[in-house]
Amino acid sequence: MERSEDKELELTNGIKEIIKEGGEVLGIQLEKERWLNVGDPESYYRALQYSYTSL
Repeated sequence: MERSEDKELELTNGIKEIIKEGGEVLGIQLEKERWLNVGDPESYYRALQYSYTSL
């Protein structure tokens, strides 16, 4: 899989590759969704804090 312009491996690109190669991808729609960045230690820590406080 090729890296993005930011030199990262992107989940969406990985999903596209699976589909392109004939693989099966399943998804579900979430009622309350929230996007959290975990691309670096600080944002990962904030995501963990959010997940514990929103339970």
